[in-house]
Amino acid sequence: MPLLASGQLTKMNTELQPEGVRYQLPVGDQLIDMNALIGQSLRFVFRGAINCNACGKKTRKSYSQGYCYRCAQTLPQCDSCIMSPEKCHYHAGSCRDSGWGEKYCFQDHYVYLANSSGIKIGITRGSQIPTRWMDQGAIQAKPVARVKNRLMSGKVEDAFKAILPDKTNWRNLLKGDAEPLDLNQLWAEAKDELSVKIAGLIAEVEAEVQHKLDNNGDFNAIEFHADIEWLDDSDIVDIQYPVTQYPEKVTSRSLDSELENSYRALYEPLFFQQLQQTVSAVGINAKTEKAAQKLFTSTIKKGLKKAFTVKPALEAVTAVIKKFPELAALDKAEIEQQFTAALSGSGEMLGVVEGKLNGIKGQYLILDSGVINMRKFTAYHLDFYAE
Repeated sequence: MPLLASGQLTKMNTELQPEGVRYQLPVGDQLIDMNALIGQSLRFVFRGAINCNACGKKTRKSYSQGYCYRCAQTLPQCDSCIMSPEKCHYHAGSCRDSGWGEKYCFQDHYVYLANSSGIKIGITRGSQIPTRWMDQGAIQAKPVARVKNRLMSGKVEDAFKAILPDKTNWRNLLKGDAEPLDLNQLWAEAKDELSVKIAGLIAEVEAEVQHKLDNNGDFNAIEFHADIEWLDDSDIVDIQYPVTQYPEKVTSRSLDSELENSYRALYEPLFFQQLQQTVSAVGINAKTEKAAQKLFTSTIKKGLKKAFTVKPALEAVTAVIKKFPELAALDKAEIEQQFTAALSGSGEMLGVVEGKLNGIKGQYLILDSGVINMRKFTAYHLDFYAE
């Protein structure tokens, strides 16, 4: 299978065209036309390398879709208010980076209705229309309100959560397109239900912001506007996705899990063989042997999420002996030698996801072997093959 690209991954670029969404996958310096690959066999190979999108530091785990732990804990784009904008704390003077907040959070934001696996309400910056909807796999979307900042958009969205959901069922999303809905009618009904509370909402938010400013007088905060512009007559955007076949059962594929499985496939047979010999030698029953195997597997799975080395396997052996003292006859030194020799002689360990590409929806590739969320693996280094 020919190698198309190697390098660090970012989420797929999307472009809304009359015939549907056009997808391009950035891998290193390459930009792959994914629509052209539908019907072909794909292969992603992951060797464990992840570099933070912000600082470039190597990280064992990706946080907030592409960051190391330190950056996820300190950067404004990774703060909790990004996921919960109604909790914005800029006017309290505690924004992680007020300059970043003023650039990205104090611009027009839109509240919208979308139909992906059913109706939902959401928010996005104006610059992310219609990208946000395509990333969510919506087949219909309608902007319903425009506000001047992220906090107010979150407050409006939060107020409507009692009437309209704000979550997408990703499994249903990938089983087929949702039934078309009358978004104009749904919006009219939702707005009417809460219209009497809108004036109170604006006053409540303005009072909240003023309270924060009063308690942080030294903070030179940007002016806050709570105005809401309703977009009742906005157009409904229809979106089609390049899918030739939806799966009957949705199975998620993970680059991390596949690499972890490669290490488990190396260590588990060696340990189970030693365990069987010890069980036979000391006369332990089959129930204990099975329990020891289960404990080894569960412990090593946890350990491999932290390090791709011999250490997780040795920690799993220690856990088994501690739980089952009757297995103290296990030779840890010999087992460590076997693990080390097996790893050094195994060649490069790989996490591989492969299958025929049947379609693309949201940020998911729909393979005949399962679905993979490409956005989840932002900052991963991989090799990408297709034929």
